[in-house]
Amino acid sequence: MKRLKLYICTLLCLSFLLGGMVSVKAQNGDQILDGIGETAMISRYLFNGDTKDWSRNNLHALFAGTEASFVNDNRFGKVLLLNSEAKSYLKVPAESLHDIESLTIAGWVNLRSKNANQAFFSIGKEAENPAYTAFVTGVDENKWVHIAVVLDIVNKSIQQFIDGRPAGDPVALTPAMIQLLGTAE
Repeated sequence: MKRLKLYICTLLCLSFLLGGMVSVKAQNGDQILDGIGETAMISRYLFNGDTKDWSRNNLHALFAGTEASFVNDNRFGKVLLLNSEAKSYLKVPAESLHDIESLTIAGWVNLRSKNANQAFFSIGKEAENPAYTAFVTGVDENKWVHIAVVLDIVNKSIQQFIDGRPAGDPVALTPAMIQLLGTAE
């Protein structure tokens, strides 16, 4: 019996010591992003040559329309290039938008033309008839800008930000958008 206790104590001590020396990282160790724990994040797309979701939810995006390409950029390395003439876009799984109180969609955008009505993203069941589209307006051509769109379901509003500043006034969510997000009254 004493041998068994000694064996167990030795095994536990070795496990504790070895466990303290070995570090395990999930997906390159990015567990806290800008003060937000990854467990609260719905999805995170790096677009570094693929459309994988780097959150713990595995809500990988898929190419739709004509497949887009990844190109090298001096500032960000490999980036996603969407061509509007080829109607290339990404589809994110629908479960990304179910029963949420608020949602922020943010990203860096570099417009290659001054064409009107260039979309940052659309939300809806059909690409031809989305419930909401966030258009990129008021930004310079060939310049990286940070765009964030906050959907506040509780207050039934949408606010767009460009480089951290509000871009216009908040817009009311439509009943179709509220229903799509699973919070219909």
